[in-house]
Amino acid sequence: MKLEQLIQVLGPNGSWKIKLKEDKRKLTVGRDDDRDIVLNDKNISRLHCVLEKGEGDYWWVSDNTSTNGTFLQRGEKQIDIKQEGSQRLYHGDVILIPSKSIEGQPTRWELVFEEIGEATEKVVQPSASSFSSDRLEYSLSQQILFRTQSGKRERIPLTQNEGKMIRYMLQQNQKNEGRAVMCDYESLFMAIWGDSDRDKTEVNRLAFELRKKFELDPQNPIFLETVWGDGYRLNVTVIK
Repeated sequence: MKLEQLIQVLGPNGSWKIKLKEDKRKLTVGRDDDRDIVLNDKNISRLHCVLEKGEGDYWWVSDNTSTNGTFLQRGEKQIDIKQEGSQRLYHGDVILIPSKSIEGQPTRWELVFEEIGEATEKVVQPSASSFSSDRLEYSLSQQILFRTQSGKRERIPLTQNEGKMIRYMLQQNQKNEGRAVMCDYESLFMAIWGDSDRDKTEVNRLAFELRKKFELDPQNPIFLETVWGDGYRLNVTVIK
């Protein structure tokens, strides 16, 4: 069975998806308007990196002697493509392209390689019959949050504090044999900021932003539930 291959682009100026056509053998990435993937960012090289389909129809990524370099994130491992050379892409790999914000702070573009299909489902998750068609998943090996709907998986980009909140709540669920457990405000303060002297509105604001990213109806959440007056409960499925 052929897999549907996608590149999900996540950057400071927005996000979008690109479907990789079967007859397409090469994709150029850079800031010039004639690139296949245009990153509208003056910190990105005109031709920054290249994706090419090689033997066996596998996709590879290589750096084009860019100014800031190109990196590959695979789980906890990060590979410097400019130094190590061309790398084959696997489902869930993230191509990282460093940049800077207007204020001069470090930021980056992320190009997430995805292969969607029956074969992918068998590798990365338990039998689909054990889940509803709409679910939130966290990959332990990749340390990435996914939203899956109707068999299609989409990576959820997280800020640093959002990631801390999700990981802490997931850890508490695991201590409870995988069942969702309520996390109170004080424990969330400590997990996110290392300081219990905080206002509830700070956690509420984080929860609001998270819900906008993965809830179908943020006003009626099913994944990140409010336990009124006490804290929050996270309904998430752990995958490999």
